[in-house]
Amino acid sequence: MSPKPTRTHCRRVRRVSDGPSLPVATRVQILSMLCEGSSMRSISHAATVSANTVDRYLVLAGKACTALHDVTVRNVQAQRIQCDEVWSFVGMKEKTAKKKADKDARPANVGDV
Repeated sequence: MSPKPTRTHCRRVRRVSDGPSLPVATRVQILSMLCEGSSMRSISHAATVSANTVDRYLVLAGKACTALHDVTVRNVQAQRIQCDEVWSFVGMKEKTAKKKADKDARPANVGDV
């Protein structure tokens, strides 16, 4: 079993804290860059924080979004659902395949069937 984190009581603000927190501007920067699709390493460099801090705020944001979704989305009766897909390349991209002489190395066309 892991030990419980130490908690401190701030008398001036009158709240219990799990440790030092980042300024709001830094937290907004981290979450904005995560939403834009930046890597955790680039975010940690831009915000001058640890990659572990970026990971922690990603997990906290995910938990907050899950809680909000669970509270606000109720009794949805859907007749049609559209699922968008993100395609990724397995093997090689088409321009790389064109360079190869072996036509069997070309991946099948990717798209909707």
